[in-house]
Amino acid sequence: MGRSSLRRGFSLIELLIVIAIIAILIALLMPVVTMVQRAARATNCLANLQQWGQAYQMYLNGNGGRSFEWGTMPPRADTGNNPLTWWEILQPYQPQAAASLLCGEATEPANTAPKNEFEAWGPERYWDTPTQIRGPYVGSYGFNSWLYHPRKAADGSSPPAGSIRLPAKESSRVPVIFDCAREWIGPEDTDGPYMFRKGPPGARDVGMMYWAAMERHKDGINVLFLDGHAEPVSVPGLWKLKWSEDFKAKDVVIQR
Repeated sequence: MGRSSLRRGFSLIELLIVIAIIAILIALLMPVVTMVQRAARATNCLANLQQWGQAYQMYLNGNGGRSFEWGTMPPRADTGNNPLTWWEILQPYQPQAAASLLCGEATEPANTAPKNEFEAWGPERYWDTPTQIRGPYVGSYGFNSWLYHPRKAADGSSPPAGSIRLPAKESSRVPVIFDCAREWIGPEDTDGPYMFRKGPPGARDVGMMYWAAMERHKDGINVLFLDGHAEPVSVPGLWKLKWSEDFKAKDVVIQR
């Protein structure tokens, strides 16, 4: 067989060129793949919130339009007789409660307070008695404490100021459940415009909006509203929502 009929192999230089081209393509595609994955998780998060919205509406329908009664969220201490959390109350209406309490962008428990927007709060355990414990619970969402229906305290005193009486006006602007680094928050319009974990050391310094002012999904968070719809909201846009009857919407410049 003549030389002309012999098959010529790749040279080392040609192989290196091919490898370099593949590496460049991978480098170009990785950000796109990451964006697609994050978009998919954001979409799944919105679906979770809409499921919680359906559960909340079913609860309202079954309770004469009344939301949960007011009560402080259970402390992490062996005190006993802790009231049910918002997700425990809604669990009978939400079969996938455990899975739906987690956003796909924040599934790993922080064990203490979350250190960034991609950690979940928890695990949390609540005591019914010194020997009976509920949990552990891990979650990525918070509840707007304004939506706890007022009731008179045991001593007959008036309910906390600002508690909502449903139905609410402007329900399409009232947040119910949303991406958050705590189980519940009650933002006020005086809360400082700081990003979560990028401003002063804690919410006690700047207000409770701090725990939701995060860029978990692109430039903000996902929010379920009282009218049942869920949508992304930018961090500055959180100050334009109706967090309570007295909350005055305004434009803010976020301090990073």
